Amino acid sequence: MKNHLKWSITTAALIMITGTLSGCSTAHHMSGSENATNPPNRRSSSGHSGSGPHKTTANKPAPNTVTAANVLSVRIESAQSMSVNGNHFTPPKLIHGVLEPVVAKVQFTNIHAPLSVNVNSLMLVNPSSPVSGGFDYFTYDGKTFKVNSSLPGNFPVRDSLVLRQNSTVTFVGTTGTPTPAQIRVQFMYKDSKIGLYPVANEGTLDFENGSVKVVSTPSYASIWSSTVNESMQYVLSRTHIPLLAPTSPTYAPTPYGTQKMDAKVSASPTSYNVYLEWANEALPLNSPALNQPPNTALANLIGGFRAQVYSNSQTALEQLKAPERGIDPAYIRPPTHESGTSVGLGHGIQGTLYPSKYNPVVQWHEGEWTLQVTDMGAQYDIQEAKKLVAYFNTALLPETEGVFGVNLAGDGEHTSAKWVFGDVVYSCSDYHSALQAAKMAVSMRTYPSGQRKPSSSHP
Repeated sequence: MKNHLKWSITTAALIMITGTLSGCSTAHHMSGSENATNPPNRRSSSGHSGSGPHKTTANKPAPNTVTAANVLSVRIESAQSMSVNGNHFTPPKLIHGVLEPVVAKVQFTNIHAPLSVNVNSLMLVNPSSPVSGGFDYFTYDGKTFKVNSSLPGNFPVRDSLVLRQNSTVTFVGTTGTPTPAQIRVQFMYKDSKIGLYPVANEGTLDFENGSVKVVSTPSYASIWSSTVNESMQYVLSRTHIPLLAPTSPTYAPTPYGTQKMDAKVSASPTSYNVYLEWANEALPLNSPALNQPPNTALANLIGGFRAQVYSNSQTALEQLKAPERGIDPAYIRPPTHESGTSVGLGHGIQGTLYPSKYNPVVQWHEGEWTLQVTDMGAQYDIQEAKKLVAYFNTALLPETEGVFGVNLAGDGEHTSAKWVFGDVVYSCSDYHSALQAAKMAVSMRTYPSGQRKPSSSHP
C-alpha cells in the first residue's frame, strides 16, 4: 500500500504565511474584516471557503479522470512546524487564524490506463469549521510541484498530474480551524466523496526544498513510553545499527487491571531484542523477577521488537520469506497443491484464499507488503483479514518491502511483522492481538530522532 515516495507539504498553511510575507494572494487568504464565522464565498488555486463544499458546474469527472474508486487509502497528518523564506511558524499561529496546515498521503489503486488528477478538484472539509481547504503542493514520482506560480518555493508549477500506475502522492494544504479530529476528503465532482479520515499527529513528515520547509516531528521524549525509552537507551550504547522502536499513542497496549509494562532487553553490535511483558508492578529493566512466577505466564507476554544485521541487502531481503519455526511466523508459503480463489477484503483490496483443509491461508498485498491470516478456518481468516485491511486503509506500514502474518490460535492471534531497510531486518510481534501487532508496526520510528525511516543502513 505504501511506497518510497517522500512526504510532500500541505497547501494553504504555507500559502497563508506566504501571503503575509510576500503579499501574494492565495486560495485561503482572508482580509482583516473577514473571519471564520462569516467567511467569503470564494475560491482560488486550491482552497475553498464557505459553509460547505464548493459548488461547481462539473457534475461528473472528465473521461480518464481519477474518481473516488481509484483512492485506496488516505493518511492525514497535522503539521508541527513550518518556515517560509526563513520565517518560522508553529501552528495554530497562522496569520489570519482560520486555517490549519495538514499533509495528506493518498495511495491510488486500479490504475490500468493513464488517469489524470486535477489537484484543484480535491478539497478538505473540516466538519467543525465553516472554512474548507485544499492543496497547493504535491510530491509525485520523486518530484515536488506547486499548483500556481505565486506560491513560495523553487518548484515547477503544475496543477495536475497523470497517474500511470498504482502509486502514492503526498499533498500539502490546509483546512479550517480548529484542527479537527477528522477531515472529509472529496472531489468536487458530484457525489464523489472519498471518505472521512482521522488526523494524526505522530511526526512522520519532513520536507525541505527551495524556500519552503514543513516539519511534523515532535521531540522523541513525547512519543516513546517510559518502558520503551529505557529499553532503547540500553540498546543505544550496545549496538551500531539504526534503531527503530514503537511509539505512543499509536502503540499503547491495554494492561489487565493495574499491571505494568516491563521489558527484557539484549543487544550486540549487530542486533537487539526487546521483549515486553505485563507484571504486577513496575520492575527495573531485565529484572530477575520477570523470570519468576507469576510473571512467566503466557498471558503476561505482550510481544516485542527486534533487529538483525545481515551481510548485505539481498541476504536481508531473503530473510522475509525464509522458513521459520514458532507459532507466529511472519510468512508461510501458501499451499502449492491447491489453487487459490479470489476474495474481496474491502476498500478495493482483493485477496487470495487457499482453502486447505488443515491450514487455510488468506493472502493479500498492500504495496510492497505481503499479508496473511491462517489457521482457524477460511471464514475466520477472511473476517480477520477484513479487519486488518480496514485498519491499514488509514495507517501506513513501514515504506519498504515487508511481510505480516497472523496465526489465529485458540490462545490468541499470534502475529509477527518483518521488513527490511538496507541490510537490516526489523521485526515486531504481539502474542495476543493482530491489531496491536499492526499498530506496533505502523508506529515504528527511528530512535531517537522520531523519523519514519532510518537515515542509513548498517555502516
